[in-house]
This record gives sequence, structure tokens and C-alpha cells, in this order.
Amino acid sequence: ERRIREAREEEERRRNPVPPDVLAFVSRLVRTQHNGRIRMGLLCGMAQDEGLRSQDVPRAVEALGYHVEILPEFGDARFVYAPAEEVA
Repeated sequence: ERRIREAREEEERRRNPVPPDVLAFVSRLVRTQHNGRIRMGLLCGMAQDEGLRSQDVPRAVEALGYHVEILPEFGDARFVYAPAEEVA
């Protein structure tokens, strides 16, 4: 019963738009990185620390049109890149 409820909740989240506060959070953090990138796991953790749902972060990254790249030199971690014109 719990797994069914969780699956329904996840499907509902997928159908709904990304919360604006998550979009703003991701945009702000990715733009302010000095090298123009941030590790996806770190971004998710920081979102959770701010009281946001970490599961919404990858959806926000996609909605914002940011590029995600897997870097083998960092243990195949996924990094999020903002477009060059957005980097501060």
C-alpha cells in the first residue's frame, strides 16, 4: 500500500510543473558558480537543506535548459552547466 501511494505521488509530481522556488534556487546557484558548473548531487543536497524537494532539482535543471555532463575524473558524477551568458 505504501509503495502504491508513493508511486502515485511520484507520478503526480511528474505531471505538475516544477515549483517556481526550485527553479529560482537552481538558477541562482548554477549562475553563481565561479567555474560555471556544480555537481548535481551537491545541488540536490543544498535544495534539501533549504527545505525544497531534492527530487525536483533534475526536473528544474531540464526545465531551465541547463546542460548536464558526466565527468569521469570526478567518479562519473553528474555536473550541471549554465549557458555561458548566465555565468556571473
